[in-house]
Order: sequence, then structure tokens, then C-alpha cells
Amino acid sequence: MAGFETWEAALAEPLYLFFEANLSPGAYLGWLRHHLGERTLIPYVSEAATVAGARLEGATKVDAMLLAPRTDVAIVFEAMVLSDVSTSVTFDASRNQLARTIDVLLAANPKLAEPLSAGRTATSFSQARVRGW
Repeated sequence: MAGFETWEAALAEPLYLFFEANLSPGAYLGWLRHHLGERTLIPYVSEAATVAGARLEGATKVDAMLLAPRTDVAIVFEAMVLSDVSTSVTFDASRNQLARTIDVLLAANPKLAEPLSAGRTATSFSQARVRGW
């Protein structure tokens, strides 16, 4: 793992485990409002996005998250038993579920409780998929 000799070093205490973590997209939504023309390709979708109060993207929910704030390491779990990762979002043709998850982990968001509110430093990213019944 980049920057750490062992998983034990990366997952140093204190260690937090969150289930059904509800992470808000934060600053990205402000950016998207000013770049809708670049990100929405279909005219009626663009029009729907400009309606006052339109919700461009909801909260990003992950099934579980293991967080070590001292080392800035977060491991996210998504259980995709009967489905695959979402490949798109309505108002941004270039964004998918993995991008959303990485984005909310990197960005600080004071609307969330500690230690979720602090942004992470991007050093590496890996994804493991576990399928089963």
C-alpha cells in the first residue's frame, strides 16, 4: 500500500467503522451548477437541471466505511450482490458511482459530523469486488 509498510500502519487507531454512511457531495454541486452545459448532453435533461431547487445529485451512500483519521486512510465497502456499479448520474454524463465516492472522500464537508467532515488526501485507490449470494 502506497505510503505505508503494512495495513496495520495504515489503519492506525483510532479506527472508526460506519454502516450506511451518508456522504454529501458538497462543493461539487456548486461547481456543477456553473458547468451544466459541459456536463449534460441531452436538452431536456439540461432544462430539468436549471429548474429552481432542482436536486442535481443526492447524497452518496456507501454500505460501510472504515476510517483511520490519524493516517488519512478510508476504505469503502459497496456490496454489489445483484447489480454492478452505477455508470452514470442524471445531470453529469462524465460522472459515475466510483467518481462520486472518491470525490466525497477527498472533499472536506463541514455539514458532516467528525471525523467524516474532514477531507482525505489522495495517495492511492483500489477497489475490491466481492460477489455472492
